[in-house]
Amino acid sequence: MNSAGYSPPEQLTLAEQLKAIQSLDAASARADFEHLIALLQPDYPPKLRAAAAFALRHQPLSEAVPGLLSCLQAEETDVQVAALYTLGESLHQHDGAALAEAVLPFLQRPDDRLRSRAAEALGKLGQTSTIEALYAALEAEENPKVGLRMAESLYHLGDLRMIPVLSAALAYDDNAIRSRAAETLSARPEAELIPAMLDTLRDEVQAARSAAVYVLGKMGPMAVPALTEALSDGVRSVRSGAAKALGEIGDITAVQALISCLKDEDRRVRTRAAQALGKLSAFEAAEALMQAVSQDEARRVRWRATEALRMLRLPEAAGVLIGALQDEDSSVRLEAIRALSELEVTDAVEPIAACLHDSMRRVRCGAARALGDLGDYRAIAPLRDAAWQDEDSSVRLEAARASRKLRAHLRETAQTLLQLENQTVFSLVDALKDEDVKVRLEAVAGLHEALNPESLEALIESLQDHDPQVRAEVAAALGDFGDLQVTEALLGALGDEDSLVRHQATESLVKLPSSFLIEQLLIALQSENAYLRTAAVGVLSRLGSDAVSEMLPYLGHEDERLRAGIAFVLGEAGDGRALAPLIAALDDPIRRVRSAAAEAIEKLAHQAIAPLVTALDSRDTRVRSRCVKALGHLMQTVQAPLQAVSQDADERIRRLADEALNVPTLIQPQEIA
Repeated sequence: MNSAGYSPPEQLTLAEQLKAIQSLDAASARADFEHLIALLQPDYPPKLRAAAAFALRHQPLSEAVPGLLSCLQAEETDVQVAALYTLGESLHQHDGAALAEAVLPFLQRPDDRLRSRAAEALGKLGQTSTIEALYAALEAEENPKVGLRMAESLYHLGDLRMIPVLSAALAYDDNAIRSRAAETLSARPEAELIPAMLDTLRDEVQAARSAAVYVLGKMGPMAVPALTEALSDGVRSVRSGAAKALGEIGDITAVQALISCLKDEDRRVRTRAAQALGKLSAFEAAEALMQAVSQDEARRVRWRATEALRMLRLPEAAGVLIGALQDEDSSVRLEAIRALSELEVTDAVEPIAACLHDSMRRVRCGAARALGDLGDYRAIAPLRDAAWQDEDSSVRLEAARASRKLRAHLRETAQTLLQLENQTVFSLVDALKDEDVKVRLEAVAGLHEALNPESLEALIESLQDHDPQVRAEVAAALGDFGDLQVTEALLGALGDEDSLVRHQATESLVKLPSSFLIEQLLIALQSENAYLRTAAVGVLSRLGSDAVSEMLPYLGHEDERLRAGIAFVLGEAGDGRALAPLIAALDDPIRRVRSAAAEAIEKLAHQAIAPLVTALDSRDTRVRSRCVKALGHLMQTVQAPLQAVSQDADERIRRLADEALNVPTLIQPQEIA
């Protein structure tokens, strides 16, 4: 037994068996076919027999027929009903006439279900020999639903006498009966149906007219000539129904007649004609539809004409559609918004954005959706305002969704543009080799803006350009790339013979991470190239506290040139942590190192004293007095040594000491300023 299918009765309760059988699908019914046939036997409970008979509809094979026929002899109506239904579904090669003969007696049974199922089965079995028996049963039938079933079967068997019967059922006050009659008639189109349906279009019952339109719309090209003629009928409902049916059929031969209907005196006919023209994709109707949108007095006509223009997707209709955004009817405004969005009319962005203030919630929602679909940057601010300020949460939600969609669209557009932009890099790279310096400078500017690997490589090569202006522009541009290659290239440019190139290289280097840079700059301090050494000092002095920490150990380096350079840089950096190491460097065996250390200490002293002088302007008396004392102590500290060296044997030293002693303070206020 298939584990997914029905289990033997001894394993399940009756309720469980019924549930298992009722849950079978076509595949599992096939797998359990033999067991289902076994359950048709009279020794099983009626409920199981009925469930099994009904389940066999999935696999109507001839092997099941004997069991199903035996079920027709059961006393229980449910078993008989299930068997009748499944026999009607039979697709096997069993003798259809014999089956029909077995089913016919049930047309006379008092139970409505049995008569209905018997009539249905006879229609499906397709035996024309049963027509008269069915017809006689129909004439005697009092239940309208059973009678409809009999009429359906007769019509399926080709009995055209049923056309009036089924047409009359279209006007019945029961919706289920009307629907079944319409489906029956539309399933078997016959030329004889057309006059009957056109007559039904004159019926006073709206539901009957709608059903007739439905049937006519399913009949295809055979109904087009009669429907086209009916567009000129004197009865409004006939013209209206014919126009709608022509739209459903989709035959373009009726287009001109439908265009004429846009001038019909009845607004409902004009409405149906506009709808039909949209469904027919009637481009030749564009002018008439645009006129209807802008001029027709009936709002539903303008609405359906706008809808038709949306279906046609005509760019030339954009102006009329933008005008329709001001229509007094909200359906017209909403349809115009949708049409403009689908046409991707960028000129409509601002008019649609104005609809975010429409009095109707659904129009505001539609405007938000359209702005998201259009993907234009001009919608950013209006959507933002709607997302925050609209009184209705559904509008705010649509605005938020549209903003998200707009963002994705703009990002996708940006990526596409970036790909196109990258293609321009190649032409700019070629322009770097132009003989005209202005062309090369323009190429450098363009590659600087691109900031991609291709432009970086080309710019680094251009640091060797013979024109210093080009090299300077390249050095300035490379500072925005932040790549290891850039660092190496700019370090090399520090030794350039042109001062502007060196300056731009310095400015670019200080923008970059200093970890790799400091080590390379320290190496540069030992270079024979004076330009490179000076520029390296300039960069190091601007790198901040990280550079100071790295440089302090180099005051003890074996290279005297490096020690002197480090001392100078530490003075420029102005970091107090360098004071003690610099004081120690005053004992360096090399004069140039001691001199550089003294100069650096002077700079650090200036930086220490300057805040004291500035604080003399403080409003706090205690702070000012403490600053005065501190400056006085500093004066006393330096005065005695200066007086001592004013008697030095070296005339130059004596002169410098005298000059220092004659200065009122160590730092003049204007120097601080």
